Amino acid sequence: MKLLKLAALAVLFSVSSYAQGTVEKSLFNVQTGLTPLAINHEAKLGDRFALRSELSFALRAYWTLYDSGYAFTPVINLEPRWYYNIAKREGKGKRTDNNSANFIGLASRYSSDWVVLGGLPDYFTIPNSVSFVPKWGIRRGIGQSNFNFEFSTGLGYFFFPDQESQKYSSKKDGLTVHLDFRIGYTFK
Repeated sequence: MKLLKLAALAVLFSVSSYAQGTVEKSLFNVQTGLTPLAINHEAKLGDRFALRSELSFALRAYWTLYDSGYAFTPVINLEPRWYYNIAKREGKGKRTDNNSANFIGLASRYSSDWVVLGGLPDYFTIPNSVSFVPKWGIRRGIGQSNFNFEFSTGLGYFFFPDQESQKYSSKKDGLTVHLDFRIGYTFK
């Protein structure tokens, strides 16, 4: 019986010490990298959960034998994140400020042609699309500053929400690969 009590006490102690690390209440980030510009906000939902809302610009490029071009189009992203090792990092004395930890998220993105910046010819159309991408990532602070880097990767599903967008694509829906590396600055 004493052994059971000691085991229960040890479990309670380890759970309470593990639950100390929490995400920041509110973070505002500006980042650049494979995505040319991203502005996002992370709001705390729980000790290890945050909701990231983001506006970014995606690079769209094309090339043919006779022509090439590029454009930047807006992307709206809403992503719940679970920073699963933030308490463990804090327990080891590592940085956890600005949500410096590993995470798992579900990126829900809407890519639009509302604004097209760049040099695309009139015959080239960028279709609106929606994607859902489960992803894994890592976020770390750089030095003792508010600068950070973030890497994430995942595999998800995309589709075109309207018939107008579908007629410009040979694919109606399918798999999408997510790979992103960013460097940014966090404002508190």
